[in-house]
Amino acid sequence: MITLREAMLAAGGSMAALIVVKATVAMALGLLGAWLARRSRAALRHVLLSAAFSMLLVLPLVSTVAPAVGIAVWSVGTTAPAAHVASIPLAGASAAAHVVPVASGLSVSSVLLLMWLAGAAVFLASKAGAWMTGQAVVVDGGATI
Repeated sequence: MITLREAMLAAGGSMAALIVVKATVAMALGLLGAWLARRSRAALRHVLLSAAFSMLLVLPLVSTVAPAVGIAVWSVGTTAPAAHVASIPLAGASAAAHVVPVASGLSVSSVLLLMWLAGAAVFLASKAGAWMTGQAVVVDGGATI
């Protein structure tokens, strides 16, 4: 069974996996904030959700441009935080020093891409996929009618 530390090291080697993890955390925090503000005004909830979705838009750009940040991680069984410290590179830094054994020869980004393609294929093969006509819809408020 893969431990949390091994999973984080594996995700650190793939830009796509890092973006997915960051997007998941951002949306979880945004939705949690909106849920905690459920008795507040709707405008506050909309601002929280708008900020979370705006972060999703800029996340890929920031992940490629921002410098790498190392995080010190130590084992659970150690007594001192300085013992057995490993650095997890973030934001696309080289992860050649952090090799995690993987059962198959597929990388994390390849698995994510295959899962996305499989989901798209299942959607297009379903009844909902029949509504995908390829027609361009112009949103102009009815000016071209």
